[in-house]
Amino acid sequence: MMSSFAPIDDALRTALGTVPVCVAARWLEARGLRSRAIHGLRPANPDAARLCGPAWTLRSIAVREDIRDAVSSGRLPSLPELMYDAVPAGAVIVCATGMQRRIAMLGDMIAGSLQVRGLAGVVVDAGLSDAAIIGRMTLPVFATGSTPVPSYATTMLIDHGRPIGIGEVAVFPGDIMLGDADGLICIPRHLADALAHDAARPA
Repeated sequence: MMSSFAPIDDALRTALGTVPVCVAARWLEARGLRSRAIHGLRPANPDAARLCGPAWTLRSIAVREDIRDAVSSGRLPSLPELMYDAVPAGAVIVCATGMQRRIAMLGDMIAGSLQVRGLAGVVVDAGLSDAAIIGRMTLPVFATGSTPVPSYATTMLIDHGRPIGIGEVAVFPGDIMLGDADGLICIPRHLADALAHDAARPA
């Protein structure tokens, strides 16, 4: 069942926010969903790894120099700015680059802005610049690691609000991203209420 982006209410966020990722993974596996754990990413700040919110998907592709130059000169609008500006509070940005580990898709200035705006977290299958600063923030950020290489040299954000593949997992807009120090998992949106209900029952 495909999903589309929609916010989640406080009750569901609170209920899911107490569920360990390993428990959610076992619950999903028992229902035949064995491909929900996202691989290859780790929290920038292990003390702020708790993440829960609906996925706001972004997709990045290899750069085309004429488009990049047109954006730089102001002849075309900056898609990254438009996409980041559109992200609602409480969402989790999930950005797929095809595991471009050697480039930084997020730095401290954008991360700080997203934190102020009340985002629930950021998941990106690429690196971070200013990783030490991001690692002191309370905004949960999962990435491949640290790198000083800016992304605009090799890749560009091209669209949002579409299904993506990240860390060997299919993520649809509005799926629930759940993270903690053990890792990340993507919960199909239509199963989120049932998971929260079952996890709250006494063992």
